[in-house]
Amino acid sequence: MKLTEEELQYETENLGLVLDELGITPMAGRVLAYLMLSDPPHRSFDEIVDHLQASKSTISTSLKYLGQIDMIRYKTIPGDRRRYFSVAPDRWIAQINVHDKFRAMVGILNRVLELRSANDKDELASSLEEVRDMYLYFETEIPKMFERWEKIKKERREQLK
Repeated sequence: MKLTEEELQYETENLGLVLDELGITPMAGRVLAYLMLSDPPHRSFDEIVDHLQASKSTISTSLKYLGQIDMIRYKTIPGDRRRYFSVAPDRWIAQINVHDKFRAMVGILNRVLELRSANDKDELASSLEEVRDMYLYFETEIPKMFERWEKIKKERREQLK
C-alpha cells in the first residue's frame, strides 16, 4: 500500500515519537521512520531534508548517527554524485547478537563486585549481582535463540519453494 504524502508525514511523525521513546534522538527517529516507510525504499539527502523540513545540518547529524549505530546504509549510483540512504535491517540483527558486549559487562561487574566486597553485601552489590547474572543468562541464551531462528528461517524458505 503506497501512502499519500499526508499519510507519510503523519506516520513519520508518529513512528519518530515511538523511536524517540526507545532512545533514538527525535530527528534521527523521524529520519529512520521516513526511510522505513519510503517508496522507493532509498532516499537522497535532499529528499530527506525536503520531507522532514529540517536543516541540512540536523539531517546530516541524524544520518551520521544512524549510520554509526548501523540502522541505515547508503549507496551511490554510477554517474550520480548523490548518496541514497535506506534502512539496514540485516545490520539490526547483528546488533542483537551482543555476545561480546555481555561478556565485557560481566567482566566489569565481576571486578566492581570484587572491589565492593570489602564493604560486605550492600544493596547496590546485590543489585549489581542480579544484573551480572542476567547478562550471564543472556550470554548463554541469545546464541541459542539465533540457532533456532536460523532453523525457522531455513524451514520457511523451504516451504516457499
